[in-house]
This record gives sequence, structure tokens and C-alpha cells, in this order.
Amino acid sequence: ARFERIVNLAAAPQVPGLAAHWAAARLEDEDTWAEFPRGKVAGERLKIALRHGLLSNETAFVVIENREGERKAKALAMMATAVTVPVNAPAGWGMFSGATGILGASLGAIASVAAPGMMFFDRGPIDTFEPSYPPPDEAERPMVEFEERAQEGLLRRRARHRRIAADPFTTQLADGLWGRPGATREALRSIHEAGLTAQDNLRGRQIRKAVEAVLSAVEDQAVRRDKTWLQILALTYLVAGRRLMPKVEAAAKRFREFEPLASAIEGGEDAIVSLI
Repeated sequence: ARFERIVNLAAAPQVPGLAAHWAAARLEDEDTWAEFPRGKVAGERLKIALRHGLLSNETAFVVIENREGERKAKALAMMATAVTVPVNAPAGWGMFSGATGILGASLGAIASVAAPGMMFFDRGPIDTFEPSYPPPDEAERPMVEFEERAQEGLLRRRARHRRIAADPFTTQLADGLWGRPGATREALRSIHEAGLTAQDNLRGRQIRKAVEAVLSAVEDQAVRRDKTWLQILALTYLVAGRRLMPKVEAAAKRFREFEPLASAIEGGEDAIVSLI
């Protein structure tokens, strides 16, 4: 039997939060956005998120605190306070010329207890000490400084990669990635090794955000599709889950640089893992 009922929506009571629940469900529904052209998805999602005040891949919450009275005065006082931070002495600088007090005594003690074959400073009073090795020639100094900065930058990046791999979900940026391609690769590797995918009940939303961000990035003409991005896309396929895997596979087939991944997908998970 056919049943019909006419509902007057204009006279229906307003339920607080109902529209927001609808909007959140629409943002999560991947089938809805599969019908939109790729270039218009972000714009449409942004409109819905802004209209209903929702956190999404395109929006974020910003907390602005207005301090008044005593709390405001304390904050201003802290901003105006100069803090002296001790640093190591740069190589080749005469920072300790005329050193006295505790610093001069410490340097003198080091020089006095050093064995003949372990002398750290040239002979002479402490106020004229120089390193026992000759400084680089002026022509070589820029290259030496460049190499030192490059080494320091490499060490900082490796340390950051270790922090991200240890806890990828608290270090994920608002765009869904982790900054540099190397950091994104290590974060996705950590997620894969933990056995998590975009279908996970707890972390699935963040992983889906990462997958969508990677797919958007590989479409960018400015991205250098090198070995690192091949590894990123391979790891993205492994954590994408059943619903997003076809999109990653399509991206691998679309670009010549990612053909090894397209071939590995046909060979199974072991072939994909060999790429990373």
C-alpha cells in the first residue's frame, strides 16, 4: 500500500544543530564529491564549512584571546623583557679576548691541565689565545660556511623527521601534509607501519585528509615528481583504504614519473612496499 504524508517544513520546529549535522555528514560523504569536477570540490566544501562553522580540510578554528587588566599588564611586561641566551663561541672569532673572571679562569685551567700532545690553545696569555689550527683561507671561507650551514640544516631536518614519525597525528599541518616532502614521507611510513588506514575509526579522518592533500599536491605543476614523491604516493596507496585506493591508482597511471607504482599495484602489496 502506498503511503503519503505532507509535511509543512515552514511550520516545523527548529532543531538546534540539525543543519550542522547535515553539513558535517555531507562533507564526509565521498560519493557526493565524486560527482563534482576536481577543481570545484574545495570551493564547494569551503562554502558549506563556513556557512555552518565546521572544521574541515579547508577550514580551521582560530582562538583569539583578549586579555584585560592584570593579565594584560603581565603579558605586556613579558614581551618587553630582554632575556640573555648563552651561545657557543663561533669558530675563528676572538670572543674571549681579555677574558676575565670565571670564563678566564676556566680557559686557563683547561690550558694548564692539557697534556703536551693535547694542547688546545697556542702558547701565550689567555687574552691572546687562538685556535691551534689555522683558519681557512678567505677564498675558502664562504664554501666552508656554506657546508657548515648545509650540515646543520640536514641535522635539523632529520631531527624533525624523527619527531614527526614518532607522532604523525599531532604534527600534521592544516593542509593535511607535514611540510617538506621528506617529512610527509616519514609520517605516512609511520602510519603504514602502525597498520592504520583511512578506514580507521579513530584516525581515519586525519588519514583521509592526508590522502586528499597528496592527491591534490601531485596534480600541482610546481611539484617535482621525483623519487621522494613516488614513495609518498606509494605509502598513500597503502594507507588510503578501499574507497580511496582507486583515486591513488588513477594518479599513478596519469603521470609518467609514477609508472613504477602503477606496475607495482598490479603485483600486490609486496611490490608496492619494495618502492618505499
